[in-house]
Amino acid sequence: MFTWIRDTIGGVVAGPEWDLKSIGDLTDKVAVVTGVSCGGIGYEVAKALVRNNAHVYLACRDESRAVAAMSSIERELATAQASTSQFTRVGKMSFLHFDLLDIQACTAAASTLIFELTRLDLVVANAGVAFWPWRLIEGVELQFYNHLGHFAFVNPLIPLLELTAKSKPHGSTRIIVLTSNSHHQSPRPDFASIASVSQPYRTTLSRYAQSKLCNLLFVNSLSRKIPPAVKVLGVHPGPVASQIYSGSSASWPFTRMFAKYIIPYFLLTPEEGAASVLFGLFAEEDLVGPSGGYIVPRATLAKPSATALDENLADELWSLSEHAVRVAT
Repeated sequence: MFTWIRDTIGGVVAGPEWDLKSIGDLTDKVAVVTGVSCGGIGYEVAKALVRNNAHVYLACRDESRAVAAMSSIERELATAQASTSQFTRVGKMSFLHFDLLDIQACTAAASTLIFELTRLDLVVANAGVAFWPWRLIEGVELQFYNHLGHFAFVNPLIPLLELTAKSKPHGSTRIIVLTSNSHHQSPRPDFASIASVSQPYRTTLSRYAQSKLCNLLFVNSLSRKIPPAVKVLGVHPGPVASQIYSGSSASWPFTRMFAKYIIPYFLLTPEEGAASVLFGLFAEEDLVGPSGGYIVPRATLAKPSATALDENLADELWSLSEHAVRVAT
């Protein structure tokens, strides 16, 4: 019963069988995952990458939480190896300061990677905020940073990703932008200015949906602007029990106990949510399709809304985002 309700509400469909073991060895591969904390999708994605020998940058605002995540991943992998009596080498983890709600911090994080690395294979734009009451940060509505922060972070990394792609099989250098099935509920945005997308009259649900639509419009633009050797995909991980829903208690205080004790029964686990992200990162070309695709749980291609496919609207968002980042930095 819980599973049926969860899958119906969350847009979960029966996807193809895809074995996480097919990820293979990631020695010498470098990845960055934003928004990694214990018990979230980013944590599970980072753990899978490290388990397969990648060097993973955990891009987080709070270093102590990143260190806690690293320690937890190390313990989990050590316990798993001990239980199977198979001791194999695992990858490396590094902390990267990244604050989704601070454009200067986002661009600085990208600059750090560009300075430190000669290759970058995988980017997972996972960090996000949801359902918070209306609030402006530097003139920008809080949830709109779900798009704008990642726009500021990912764009400077494109040349490094393109350079990496030249020495790899076609399509194995990938950018995953997490989005949501709720993008279907977004009103059509007005990208005339930052003020127009930051209006307080919209509900927190519609503002969140707008930010998730913008994530897909970003995928739309990137897929047309960068070489196909760098594949970019949008992934809806499903309704996942994670800290992203903490904002709902601030918007609707009466739901706090309900959200803590009841809602988790209707949600996917972070590991289940991460499976669709990992599918997007590593599944074969014939399964994920061309750049610009949209993946939903469980690990299958889907069609986003017509608005998300609107190239003119995507170009408007790109221009607005470029201007906003330029002003902020």
